[in-house]
Amino acid sequence: AAIGFALAPMASAQQFTSTPAVSVSSGATAMQTAAQEGKYLFVYFWKTNDRQTQLMQGVLQDTVGKMMDTAATVSIQITDPSHATIVKQFGVSRAPMPLVLAIAPNGAITKGLPVTFDAQQLRDAVVSTGTANCLKALQDQQLVLLCVKHEMDAHAFQGARALLQDARYSASSQMVTIDPADPSEQAFLRSLNVDPSANKGVTVV
Repeated sequence: AAIGFALAPMASAQQFTSTPAVSVSSGATAMQTAAQEGKYLFVYFWKTNDRQTQLMQGVLQDTVGKMMDTAATVSIQITDPSHATIVKQFGVSRAPMPLVLAIAPNGAITKGLPVTFDAQQLRDAVVSTGTANCLKALQDQQLVLLCVKHEMDAHAFQGARALLQDARYSASSQMVTIDPADPSEQAFLRSLNVDPSANKGVTVV
């Protein structure tokens, strides 16, 4: 989903008690700030201030409170008219509540956790850069050419580069490059059945 939108400031009515881990700014401002700081943003959507909502808010606050270097949160009540834009943008008006969406610094949605979630699920929403870049391209409805090679050079992945130069595909395709020596990308590559130790470059479409 595209992420560009504007929101009115968050209404003060029925807000949860804030903690250092919780942003009370608007969703748009929180996303912009998180992106500028290279942080993930956990957007907490809720409808009524019931026990489940409070319980999951506590889990979110406690978890993100231990991830202050990499993450922030913002709380959005979906029935608040001032948040109609973000609710419509993410299509959550009829989603089970409460709901957390994890958004990477590049705008990719890396995880959606409805109703019940735990600390480990929230931590798992922080993914590698390569994963986030692929997710962002796919969510923008683009074809992803994932190029995996230890060292890039002018002659690497000529076929992928030629495709991106073709007017029929350039607007709807994107190249993402990953260094298989990067430890943070190992789990992602294994999920794609790509051997990080292979000397030969691999392209995954």
